[in-house]
Amino acid sequence: MLPKRAPIPKPEGPVDPRLEAAALEALSRQRGKAAWKGGPPQAGALTAAIMRDKIAPKQTGKSVLELRRQWSDIVGAKLAQMTEPEKISRGPAGATLTVRVAGPAAPFVQHQSALIIERCNLAGAGVKALQIKQGAINRKGPTSNVRPLSAPLSADEERLLALSLAPIGSPALKAALTRLGRAIGQRR
Repeated sequence: MLPKRAPIPKPEGPVDPRLEAAALEALSRQRGKAAWKGGPPQAGALTAAIMRDKIAPKQTGKSVLELRRQWSDIVGAKLAQMTEPEKISRGPAGATLTVRVAGPAAPFVQHQSALIIERCNLAGAGVKALQIKQGAINRKGPTSNVRPLSAPLSADEERLLALSLAPIGSPALKAALTRLGRAIGQRR
């Protein structure tokens, strides 16, 4: 409901036509305030903006352990022998990959830093910068989550495995179970 306006006072006496013309001229040169045509903000857009900043997790990329497993594919076999990814630091400007480098290879890694960053990002790391740290390299090789196999099965174990799988009629199933039995027997 609009508020009631106060009544406009009527002039006392005759109206001067020159003042009336000057007022009309002044009002014709002056523009009024434009009406706002935007309408109310969309609730979905506001909710999405709030959710994006507060609740939704940000894209973090791969961990340094995943990069270590793929390091020789990222930088090449020769450079992988002289370097290793150490850590990924995430800050407001983006993620920084710290690479430990054997002393003589540091200038080469610095020269190749843009290519290394690009390849890390293709691997899914989301890295913006590369920090080079000179030092000794861990020569254990790539980390693996697969335990190495021990010695193959003995002749008695092979015979026992074949006897236990003899009643199976399907050759494909028998071959798959034989491979599984050998893998399980070698892990002891």
